[in-house]
Amino acid sequence: MKEINNFKLISVKDAGKLMAISRRTVERLVSGGDLPRPIKIGGCSRLRIKDVTGYIERMEVVKWS
Repeated sequence: MKEINNFKLISVKDAGKLMAISRRTVERLVSGGDLPRPIKIGGCSRLRIKDVTGYIERMEVVKWS
């Protein structure tokens, strides 16, 4: 059974805050394929927190490699 944390969602704006980047930069990461497309719930776009933290971890590996 998958952990519930795999399904936690955050807004694109909050994803930007988490990574200390703008909302537009998050959108560029999505359009460039670095982050998956957001899930649409009503009129809101949400990213899985797992995808955002995974991206941060990948960037740490690249930075220190």
